[in-house]
Amino acid sequence: MSKYRETDDLHMLLQKFFLCICLRFFLLKIPFSHGTDTLTVSVPISDYIGATLVSSGGRSVLGFFCQGTSGNRYAGIWYLKDPHTVIWVANRDSPLPNDESGIFSLKDDGNLGLSSKDGVTHWSTKVKAADVNSNRTAKLLDSGNLVLSEISQGGELTLLWQSFDDPSHMDLSRMLKQENFKLTSLNGPYEQPDPSDLCNHFNSCGEYGVCNSQQKTICRCLPGFKPRQPNNWRQGDFSQGCERTSLPSHGKPNQNTFEELKFIKIGTKNKEIESTSLTQCKEECLRNCRCQAYSYNHNRSTATGRCLIWSHVLSDVQEGIKDGYNVSFRVSSGNHLLHCKTSSSFLCTYFGLLALGTLLICAGSSCTGKHHYIIYLVVVGILALVITVGCRVYVWRKLARERVAKREAILKHLAFHHISSENRINLEIISDQFAEHNEEGINVPFMDMEIILESTNYFSDENKLGQGGFGSVYKGKFPGGQEIAVKRLSSSSVQGFEQFKTEVLLIAQLQHRNLVRLLGYCTNQEEKLLIYEYMPNKSLDFFIFDPKRCLRLSWETRMRIILGIARGMLYLHEDSRLIVIHRDLKASNILLDEEMNPKISDFGLARIFEGKQTAGCTDRVIGTYGYMSPEYALEGSFSTKSDVFSFGIVVLEIISGKRNTGFIQTKIARNVLTYAWRLWIEGNAVNLVEPMLEGNFNGEEAVKCIKLALLCVQNDPQDRPTMSNIVSTLNNENATLPDPKQPAFLIHGDSFFEASSSQVSSMSGQVSSMLEISNSLHYGR
Repeated sequence: MSKYRETDDLHMLLQKFFLCICLRFFLLKIPFSHGTDTLTVSVPISDYIGATLVSSGGRSVLGFFCQGTSGNRYAGIWYLKDPHTVIWVANRDSPLPNDESGIFSLKDDGNLGLSSKDGVTHWSTKVKAADVNSNRTAKLLDSGNLVLSEISQGGELTLLWQSFDDPSHMDLSRMLKQENFKLTSLNGPYEQPDPSDLCNHFNSCGEYGVCNSQQKTICRCLPGFKPRQPNNWRQGDFSQGCERTSLPSHGKPNQNTFEELKFIKIGTKNKEIESTSLTQCKEECLRNCRCQAYSYNHNRSTATGRCLIWSHVLSDVQEGIKDGYNVSFRVSSGNHLLHCKTSSSFLCTYFGLLALGTLLICAGSSCTGKHHYIIYLVVVGILALVITVGCRVYVWRKLARERVAKREAILKHLAFHHISSENRINLEIISDQFAEHNEEGINVPFMDMEIILESTNYFSDENKLGQGGFGSVYKGKFPGGQEIAVKRLSSSSVQGFEQFKTEVLLIAQLQHRNLVRLLGYCTNQEEKLLIYEYMPNKSLDFFIFDPKRCLRLSWETRMRIILGIARGMLYLHEDSRLIVIHRDLKASNILLDEEMNPKISDFGLARIFEGKQTAGCTDRVIGTYGYMSPEYALEGSFSTKSDVFSFGIVVLEIISGKRNTGFIQTKIARNVLTYAWRLWIEGNAVNLVEPMLEGNFNGEEAVKCIKLALLCVQNDPQDRPTMSNIVSTLNNENATLPDPKQPAFLIHGDSFFEASSSQVSSMSGQVSSMLEISNSLHYGR
């Protein structure tokens, strides 16, 4: 009998024990509020019990929070009705570990401080120590201002510190206006930050997001990352940050690349080590599988260098900071990051304890009827939860393996080399030679196919801007609102494949206001995609050849477009580090931005030279009907003067408003070039100007431009001016020009012939056998 009694006592003891554990565990997870707005020495705020400080009006809260999925813990102030708006962070540069051990308290010396369980201080007000007889308190106001004040023995109140004066306080000007008051600190008056600078908000763009208040869309993801919540980004909510587009590649240094961003500030704490060179700093980062980014700074005065390593989740990243670092971010690397505690882990633990407690409770009773039913529900619930979690893990791992396989296939399919010569740009894409690991490689962002599909609404016809010989072009919108133009190259076009290689390799190295900007590229099996900045006014031919839209182009606008094209070509020929011959300059390849500024595009046929070489020859002539120079069309010889010839044709088209190849004036002049030459010989060059302008133009300026264009299309390439001469002439009102010689050849029907009729028959056959005509892409970007 006593044996059974002892067993019953043991069961009762176990019942009470597990019920206490379950109750304590449940209560600890319920957020706890002090119910007061004042912090004293005896009542600290503990992250472990979820304690908070609430202002008297219930508008602001001081407590602990976890930012994103990093696992980092912060103490800060936020709005009670809008917890996502954090207006002050105490330990912005020194996050707490993810063990909920943080304590925000009023210390014995009278300072506010934040410390962890190991006693490390992560933040402090650092004001003078309190007197023995003084009484200090910290109060949270409805405005979001945390005020530390002292009451002397005589009852005098002194303000010692306030969060409004702290550099980590964000967006205060709005709150000051709402409260209509002014506070004064012992450290001096408070300077209100610019409310338009949204990057002053803590971690405005989330983890792995970059904030740049000078850009139209202030948030974008770091290289190698994509928005974690694309729909929220489109609506302007960047708080969830970004996630990697590729999976870890540990142990494979050749699959790790870095992309440098300039003038960067990172809120995440870094590790500083001594380093003698940039290469050593990079190797230090590669050896650390947790390294996210590095920056090397060399001190010339002391001949020493320091290497900064970021090994934690990157948060509060800002761009365009005057005193910022040049930081190289790891594009393809490991993602061994800590994660915040989620509700699912809490539920698993809670239900596990609940089930164990229930079984033990029932072990000491008959467990019949209702008790069996309870056990059944608990067990089924736990099994369902385990199965659900298991399925999610399985699906996630399967998708992860597919992403790795797709990425590896892309890496084998692409193998771009750094452009160092005319020959190297024509190399075929060779497996296992992708140049991302090469510091001299081309840093063009590789973009995820899923994001592009979503941006273009899966290449819907509604988003289609145009179609040409190399493929189609679609309008898209990135998460965050940035508009893009996606060129989808035809899988069956050999020219499209060559153009894809050339544009990715070339445009990434060219930066000029009159050249279109390549934002990235993507390949997926047979798909080859180029992503450009979007040009809302489409292309030049969209305006100058339309009887109604041409009215938007005043004479001043046309002259500005001509000068912009000339400056862009000058950069290609002389001012860039490479000598670039475009070979396909025409009106449809001149894009116009919002202010009608021209940008040269479509570099698929371009050729590149280094050193003093400025000419080449090919046995495969590819160009556009009506714009090719005679030496290129007939002999395959091309040079910078070939582009000058095309520029002259474009200038005549801009001035006249007539397409060179579709113009029919008389039987004698069946194209703009012929017509312009006839008018020049007759002394009536001004009659070439677009009739719609109705005299609203400068006659002398028009004649000078026509004369310059005719100089560009002369027979001998040596007679044609250089682009530097052209730009100088356009900028100089008093520039004098020689008389132009007769154009090299005139276009008649579907063949070429020189001005000398005796040579027409011998040249027509040669041209027809050599000339390959490519269509233009008529679209806006």
